[in-house]
Amino acid sequence: MPISKGRWIATGASIFVIVVSAVGFAPAHAQTLDRVRASSSLKFGYEADARPFSFKTDNGAPDGYAVALCNKVADSVKAELKLSQLAVEWVPLTGEARARAIQDGVVDLVCGAEPVTLSRRQQVSFSIPIFPSGTGAVVSTSAPLALREVLEYGEPSSRPVWRGSPARTILENKTFSSITGTTSEHWLSDKIKTFQLAATTASVDSFQQGIERVLDGRSAVLFGDMPLLMDVAARSDNSGNLVVLKRHFTYEPLGLELARADEDFRLIVDRALSQAYAAQNFRTFFTTWFGPRMKRLSLSSSRRPCLNSITRTGASVEPPFERDTRQPYAVVADRRAGGVRCCDIHPRGPHDTLCSVGACYRAAGRVAQSRYGISCRQDG
Repeated sequence: MPISKGRWIATGASIFVIVVSAVGFAPAHAQTLDRVRASSSLKFGYEADARPFSFKTDNGAPDGYAVALCNKVADSVKAELKLSQLAVEWVPLTGEARARAIQDGVVDLVCGAEPVTLSRRQQVSFSIPIFPSGTGAVVSTSAPLALREVLEYGEPSSRPVWRGSPARTILENKTFSSITGTTSEHWLSDKIKTFQLAATTASVDSFQQGIERVLDGRSAVLFGDMPLLMDVAARSDNSGNLVVLKRHFTYEPLGLELARADEDFRLIVDRALSQAYAAQNFRTFFTTWFGPRMKRLSLSSSRRPCLNSITRTGASVEPPFERDTRQPYAVVADRRAGGVRCCDIHPRGPHDTLCSVGACYRAAGRVAQSRYGISCRQDG
């Protein structure tokens, strides 16, 4: 179904209910604020290709949701230190330089899509969350329905697989992509090793490269941070040929990175974010980055209502199914490419594999009660 502005607003609202740990009262080094007070300058790092959180505009200026939040942090720092002027230097970060930017003192705050993980917290500290995120997946609309169902639900809803695990069989001999150096890359590698899948990984340097691999069939799936996947898929010229699955494979809130044991600076950062979230205009602020442009994208479940159907007299079904007494049996047909072509309601016979009402109509997106047998077939 189309991604609505309301869904993103609901996501933004969820930021308010994230439980935030109380700020500790250990002695603060306050090194960042001391340096800012002396130099009247702040150094913010950002990724130039992490829409909608941070990116470089056509004129070379940083922009994005996280960048806008960091500008609010700068205003808060300026007010707290009672500075007449505060210069903000924006430093583009990539690869290993981004990972080391805080520890090496290159920047004071990293303004991007940084997952808050236990391993990362060994090197840096984080602000309160700026967005609820996690690993998601995007596939082509031509991807086999069974693959989409296994990724979303853990098992296919129809077409029995006689040898081994159905999910395992469907996932093997596939190529999966992820973004180099991200938590999604580590997660994907770990899962393939854990389940000993005969699958191939192909890491890419950018989301755009990953999308291209999905579209041309070189990769079956691209894994990455859900909001970044949604944004790059929505902006693609081929957005109509892409589907972002609903499932979060991991749950990783995003935060702003700063130095450890610098609680005074962290308190100012957290206070600025809290005030931004509580502001009356936060909804407008939030939808600037997660609003209208997402309408082009399908955030799709593989099990959704069929687009056309006819049912035999005697079968009890719910809309949108229509009755047609001229047919010898009912065919619930989904005309989507790679979609469900099946769910025939007819007297039991040897020519079709029988399956349960639930299994068949899960695929169609409706539940029907019928005195006839239910059989399921699938395209692809």
